[in-house]
Amino acid sequence: DPENGGLGKGWAARSWEETQDWEPIRTDAFWDHQEGLSQPLGAYDGIGWYATRVEVPPEWKGRAIFLRFGAVDESCWVTVNGRPAGTHLYQQADDWKTPFEIRIDPVIDWTKPFQQVTVRVEDASGYGGIWKRVWLVSKARSE
Repeated sequence: DPENGGLGKGWAARSWEETQDWEPIRTDAFWDHQEGLSQPLGAYDGIGWYATRVEVPPEWKGRAIFLRFGAVDESCWVTVNGRPAGTHLYQQADDWKTPFEIRIDPVIDWTKPFQQVTVRVEDASGYGGIWKRVWLVSKARSE
């Protein structure tokens, strides 16, 4: 999104079907290091978008549920089902390589079998993107 037009075009609220024309990209390497893309990103600095869907186990209903990011370079905004879930802003020197969690249970739609997750990433310098894996995690309820 080099022109930063995705917000105005509603990309954060697109359905799974509407993101299927987005080019697949890995989440275990900087976007600058991705091979096999139709247009290599090289030393791209700017905005990029990721989309996926996740299946949340029904037995997790009532628990605190998180997306645990291994690392994002640099800042990101996370939406679930088109609703803001949280942000991680680059503020400290190590933020680009520090794991963090975004709580998503308040925006889960339990009537749906899958939850649409969209992440907007902003990179101002150096490498960029989701470069360490993301996990869906929860702690068991304390009884």
